[in-house]
Amino acid sequence: MRLLYVANGFPPAALGGVEIHTWEIARAMARRGHAVWVFCRESDFQRPDYELIREEVDGLSILRVVNDFKQTHHFLHTYVDERMEEIFLQVLQETRPDLIHFQHLIGLSARLPCRARPLRIPMLMTLHDFWPLCHRVHLLNRWGQPCPGPFQGGDCVACVRGPRPTSRLHSLLRAIKPWLPAPLVSRIMRRIGGAALSSWAEADQRGFQARHALFREALMCCALLMAPSDFVREVFRRNNITQPEIRVLPLGILPPDSEVVPEPGERNTLRIGYIGWFRPPKGVHLLIQAFRRIPDEGVSLHLFGPIDESYPYFRRLRGLGGEDPRIVFRGPFALEDRSQIYRSIDLLVIPSISPETFSRVAREALIHRVPVVASRIGALPEVVRDGVNGFLFEPGDVEGLSQILQRIVRCPSILKELDVPGPAQILSVEDHVQALEQMYREVLSVGD
Repeated sequence: MRLLYVANGFPPAALGGVEIHTWEIARAMARRGHAVWVFCRESDFQRPDYELIREEVDGLSILRVVNDFKQTHHFLHTYVDERMEEIFLQVLQETRPDLIHFQHLIGLSARLPCRARPLRIPMLMTLHDFWPLCHRVHLLNRWGQPCPGPFQGGDCVACVRGPRPTSRLHSLLRAIKPWLPAPLVSRIMRRIGGAALSSWAEADQRGFQARHALFREALMCCALLMAPSDFVREVFRRNNITQPEIRVLPLGILPPDSEVVPEPGERNTLRIGYIGWFRPPKGVHLLIQAFRRIPDEGVSLHLFGPIDESYPYFRRLRGLGGEDPRIVFRGPFALEDRSQIYRSIDLLVIPSISPETFSRVAREALIHRVPVVASRIGALPEVVRDGVNGFLFEPGDVEGLSQILQRIVRCPSILKELDVPGPAQILSVEDHVQALEQMYREVLSVGD
């Protein structure tokens, strides 16, 4: 088969969950003898938007299109991009795929499936998150509360537009934004928040009705939709996305690196870990607050993830950590060091306040025999079973999380009594790809 994967980014430039998953399945499909291309968005403020970059990564043909929304001034253009669509059609003419698998369309254009449909190329899409329903992606509104979705009572207009800034500084910045250098705009947006520079007057009720209709049309262009968890499928179903069929296929996880040697003997301290982005929906501030309530010196907190000292939320985390020497910001790590990192911690905490759609890190930790403490939200309870392979607490409950951690610190043997990885099904990448390949053949046979 000639396969084209479409994603919002691709390693090594982008290392989020969707990007890593796309990299893993693209490589696996190439090993199985399929011809594979990847079409993705690239962030690069040193290049002009829409520059097409061609390269080979792990034997795969990667076509990266730069898009940093440098000249975006209209709400519609945050999710529809005609120039990106034209580049995509040129790529389709060049690669002539038998099948297109959309992983994510953010940063590209939500209309790509609609533009490809006249070419009669079978298409599938994996619903990795809620961007087709939620302009803020995570179904977490601007007030930090989980949202049921636009067709279940969510107020998209108030959430996205919010209170309009009235200060002279905000007004001035919005007025001069079109003439500011793109790197400067990026730095300002990181410091004071993108909403301050974006006055989406068009994001009214009619604007969101048009957005919902367009995304629904794009999903209808696909022969099949896939969800990584039961939770994701149910959220889309409750929000009127019932066609095409949505099948649950958990993402694949690479097995532990057998060449990594576990640390010898018993460590003097209990090491608690966090792995992920330092962003408000991830609830890292709750973890630090809960950890600071532990008086014991024989415990440490190791936080792994991309560090951006200019980002207000990260500066807040630094402040919450104070001068506590037990809290260490370790930064990101290379994919090949993953097994070593998991084997360096005794417990992983996932303190999310927004609904997790799958949680790769939870499964990675469990297959490395690391118990997990997680928020009881989204898809996390599907893999973390309270008292079985880890512990659950209510999202946002600092005291509840702290009590769990203090109980473990007082009696670390609790961790050895857990059944890790536990009863939840955790697919390998090869298991996932095998099931995916069967779906591809099924979709192609229907089109014959």
